[in-house]
This record gives sequence, C-alpha cells and structure tokens, in this order.
Amino acid sequence: MRQALDQAHIVRARTSGDAAGLFAPLGVKTWRGASGRSFTHIVYSLIGCPAIPSGNFVLVRHGADGRRKVLGIGRTEASIASLNLASIRREGAGLGANEVHVCVEATTDQARAAIAFDIAAANEMSRTSDIAHH
Repeated sequence: MRQALDQAHIVRARTSGDAAGLFAPLGVKTWRGASGRSFTHIVYSLIGCPAIPSGNFVLVRHGADGRRKVLGIGRTEASIASLNLASIRREGAGLGANEVHVCVEATTDQARAAIAFDIAAANEMSRTSDIAHH
C-alpha cells in the first residue's frame, strides 16, 4: 500500500476549500480478480483523475451509504495521456461514476488486458473497455 501512495505522489493532506485538493487521490482500494490476485488502485474523483498514459481503471459509483458499485472496467493503451483521460471521464460520466480507480502496475498491453479481464470476471462484468488513441 505504501508503494501505491508513493506512486500517487501524495505530499500533502487534502484540505477542504483547497482547489489542489480536488485532484489529490482519495485513497487506495485493492481489487481482487477472479484468479485471487490482488491489484492495488489509486482512487480519484471522476473530476480529479489524472491523465494516465497506460494503465487499468475501474469506474465506480460510491454511494452516500459507503457502498461502491462497479460500473465499468477497462484499460488504456495510448501514448497520449490527455486523450485517455478525456475518454475515461466521458465514459465515467455516461455511466454515472463518481470515482475512478487507477492501476498502473502492468507494463505491457497483454498484462493490462489480463488485469482488466481478471477484475471483470470477479465482478461478473461481461465486457471491459479499451480506450485507445494512438
């Protein structure tokens, strides 16, 4: 978990009213795949999600009651991080997500596809999204 927080470059605590706090990670969530493997994700608000060049994501609706509902699972493949971000936000908004859980541990497209499939299978999702802009 410490490594995940370091990856997110958390150097200050979130403060209410601070615009920079909007873009700070909300925490860390571990998603377990159908294989039993665990994948650590950094949690962001849909608005505060950073641009990521390549990685996996889980689109989530986090309710007022504390429950999280998985709405979509996917991966990016592009080298243009800002286009990935725009697509993630568009898809997330369309599904009603208010959180994006980002995992950047996989270094190859094949590994990212395996992670997306594993998490989707564990969450009984029939499809995953590939956001690709080259």
